[in-house]
Amino acid sequence: MKTLSIDTRETENIGDLKTLETNSIDDTQQPNIVVADIPLLVDPLEDQTIKKSSNINSYLGFIYSLLAAFILTLAVFITKVVKIDLLDAVLLRLIVQSIISFFYIYSKKYVIFAGTPKQKVLQIINCLLAVFSLIIFLLANRYLPLPDLTTIRYTQVIWTAIAGIIIFREKPSIPLILGSIFTVIGVTLVAQPHFLFKYTQRRVILNTTIDDYNSTMITKNSTLSNHFLGILLALSCSIILTLLIITNKTLLVYKIKPSVLLIHFTSTSLIFLTVYQLYKYYVSHNFTIRFTWQYIVASLALLLHILSSLLIQKAIKREHPGIFAITQSSEILFAIMLQNLFTQFKSNLFVLLGSALVLTSILLVGGYKFYKDKRKR
Repeated sequence: MKTLSIDTRETENIGDLKTLETNSIDDTQQPNIVVADIPLLVDPLEDQTIKKSSNINSYLGFIYSLLAAFILTLAVFITKVVKIDLLDAVLLRLIVQSIISFFYIYSKKYVIFAGTPKQKVLQIINCLLAVFSLIIFLLANRYLPLPDLTTIRYTQVIWTAIAGIIIFREKPSIPLILGSIFTVIGVTLVAQPHFLFKYTQRRVILNTTIDDYNSTMITKNSTLSNHFLGILLALSCSIILTLLIITNKTLLVYKIKPSVLLIHFTSTSLIFLTVYQLYKYYVSHNFTIRFTWQYIVASLALLLHILSSLLIQKAIKREHPGIFAITQSSEILFAIMLQNLFTQFKSNLFVLLGSALVLTSILLVGGYKFYKDKRKR
C-alpha cells in the first residue's frame, strides 16, 4: 500500500484497540487503548519507521508482539470462563485509561478538539467508528466461541489491503488475491452456514447476562440463530475497523495527535456504556453488575490490556509492520489453544481449517509486504 507522509511519529490503536506508532519522544509513553482483539487504527502493513540497532532488537520485537497477543487473548478468555459479560467488565479499564489519557494530554498541553471544521467532523466520525467497533466486538463475544471471533476479526487485515487497492488504485498482487480467496474460504469454514454444512450439535460459550449462565447447551434453532448473529457482528466489526484505519490515516496527515484520538475514544465509549448500564438498571430492570469475585477477576483481567499496549509499542519500534501483523495474528492460535486445552468446548475440524486459512492469508500479505520493503532497501 502507498505510504502517506506523516509527521506525527506515533500511530496508536484505538478500540478492542491497539497502538502503532513511529519514533517519537513526545508520545511514546502514551498508553494506548486495547480491547481484546479490537484492531489497529492504522494499517498494520503500512510503512513505519523502525528502530533496529541490532538483531537482538528484532528478536525482542517478535517476543514483545507474541506476548502482547497472548495477554490480549488470555484476558478475554478469562471473562468467558468466569461468565462475565465484556460490556460489564470493560468499564473499569475504560475508566482507568480515560484518567491516564487525560493527565497525559494535560501534561503535554494538547488541545482535545482542534482543527478546521472538516477535521473536527472527521474526528467525530473516527471516534464513532472506534466506539461502534468496540461495542459490536463486545456483543459478538456473547455469541461466538473465542477462536471463531478472533479469526473473523483478523480478516480486517485483508479488507484493509483490498481497501488500499480501491482507494489508491494499486495493482493487486498475487499474494493479496490468494489471501483474499483463503480468507473467504476460511470465514465460511468458521461460520459453517447451515445451508452448506449439515447441522451438528455445536457447543457455544454464551457470555451473556440475559440468559442462564449455567446454560452451555441450547436448542438447535437458538444455536443457529445466535451463531449467525455472532458471525454478522464479527464481520461488521472487521469492516468498521477497516473504515477506522482510513479515517485515522487522514487525521494523522492533518497532524491530529493519536493521544487526542485516544481520549475521544475512551471518554465516548465510557459514556455509551454508562448509559447502557443506566438503561438496564432503570428501564429493563436487568442490571447485571454484581461485585462478585467473578466480576472482579474479569475486570482486573482486562486491565492487563494496558500492559499489552505497552508491549505493542515496544514491538512496533523493533519489528517490521508486516512481521508485526503476522505475529499479532497469533491471537487466533492462542484462542484455539486456550479453549481446547482448558474448557470442554472443542473446535471442530472445519473451524481449525478455517482459522489456518485466515492465518495463511495474513502470512501471505504480511510476508509479501516485508519482502517488498526489503527489496526497496
